Amino acid sequence: MNILKIYKTMATAMLLGSSLFGYEPMEDRAGFSGFVILGTKSGFFSSSEIIGNRYKKSEKNTIGSYNSPNHISTIEPVFSGELKYTLDDKKTEIALGHSEHDVLRLDSSFDISLRHKYDGYGIVGFGLLSSVLPNYVWQDPLLKNSKRKSTKRTSYGVAMTWEGILSSNFDIEIKARKLKFENDKNGFSQTGKLSKNGSLITNSAIGNLKRDATNIAVKLSYNKFLSQTSIFVPSFRFINSDADGDSRTYNVGELKFEYKYFKNHWIVNSAVYASQSFYKKQNPIFNKKQDTFYFGGNIDVFYLKPFDLKDWGIFGNISYGKGKSKIDFYDVKYLSTMMGISYNF
Repeated sequence: MNILKIYKTMATAMLLGSSLFGYEPMEDRAGFSGFVILGTKSGFFSSSEIIGNRYKKSEKNTIGSYNSPNHISTIEPVFSGELKYTLDDKKTEIALGHSEHDVLRLDSSFDISLRHKYDGYGIVGFGLLSSVLPNYVWQDPLLKNSKRKSTKRTSYGVAMTWEGILSSNFDIEIKARKLKFENDKNGFSQTGKLSKNGSLITNSAIGNLKRDATNIAVKLSYNKFLSQTSIFVPSFRFINSDADGDSRTYNVGELKFEYKYFKNHWIVNSAVYASQSFYKKQNPIFNKKQDTFYFGGNIDVFYLKPFDLKDWGIFGNISYGKGKSKIDFYDVKYLSTMMGISYNF
């Protein structure tokens, strides 16, 4: 299998877990190409704000305390892929695809991108991002002892990538997105009540919990080819989320290590990461900042040409992530497994 075909299959594997998996070379032929994956995903998810199953509008409607959230079991179909068109110069391509940016926040998008290869400079790309499906969150996750209502969170934005910067092994990715919460009432139920330190919670204080935000993420990665069959990719990502409420505004630094192995019919990708978020202002309900430490990892196993079926593959994946906040209510955790089939064309 040539290196382009390997990278195409590895790009397919990117969609299995939740890791940003790197970029692939330009197609060596003009016209349409791409891949499709079909499978099933199961596991559990726990969050006080995000409803664990994106295909349901409600799960645990009522809470009686602000302890760490309970686990919600999930099982859902997986259908995703990418469609590309490469121009006759074999240096320009247009792509449409679905990617998952942040599993801990169930954050996915539909991308429309344009990439162009500049000899000696690398591949530069520009893209538009929008929500594939609205993610459902609670209007007021802090409402206790009453039935909570769900609402939609959507996003849209732009992306810029520069792969193989000046013919090096460095890549950079910049994304800017707007997050919108429909009918956001975060914390409204606590107006006039007492916070954890006994102070009165005012309307002004609740305004600091507004969740609409502008999110800017910058990721720098390095592709180290260890051998003909393995790649090591360390990366660092910085995120600034400027929310309408200061208590929801934060910065994140994330360090990630990926190892990719491919030989004969097998492709294996493994990754581990750790990140820390720092919030701008104390949460007025808990009188603490929502600073959170995240860690997790995934492993994807891909078997090509099963039963000698050209361009087909079968895969399995397991992913785990956890976020431990200074405020227990905002702890988050997930575990998922996935299996299915893919087809490259």
